Amino acid sequence: MADTQSVISDVKLFIERLKKELPEVFGQPDAKPGAAAPDTASAPEGNKVLYNGDLLEARMYLTPDQEEGVAFDGTVFHIYLHTKDSDPSALVTDWLCNKANETLKAKTKEWAEKIGVEFNNIVIKDQKTCWASCSGKKNINYSYRIVKMPLAVQDYLMIHELCHLVHMNHE
Repeated sequence: MADTQSVISDVKLFIERLKKELPEVFGQPDAKPGAAAPDTASAPEGNKVLYNGDLLEARMYLTPDQEEGVAFDGTVFHIYLHTKDSDPSALVTDWLCNKANETLKAKTKEWAEKIGVEFNNIVIKDQKTCWASCSGKKNINYSYRIVKMPLAVQDYLMIHELCHLVHMNHE
């Protein structure tokens, strides 16, 4: 097991990466109060995509005869575009939303069984300022952006929300 200082260093480095990838969550240091942050969270900026805590290479291909979309081979994101005017950010966001819908629901179900709690429904949303929430009706809402976090952080967020099913507030 890693020593505490190494873990703290890893967390600090990860947070610095997140600040660049998710400015709407962390705020802009130079932004004026009340000014809206630009939505750059899912842009493959510098041809990179943040997924499961890793900043991964994204390659774009102009393929007019092929369906637009994103394929992930485990190390590289392949983004297929019809025209030069196609929006790779929207394609990556759609892919991340679909992946969040698939993985967060399945993993939450696994954790719920392990913990011994039951939830009503899970909804994946485009929440920009809240990672997740749990309602009194036992519904859990997740931001699709959670799939950008390391797996351990994803698990923590899921367990945290499931614990609200037993004890709703943080006090």
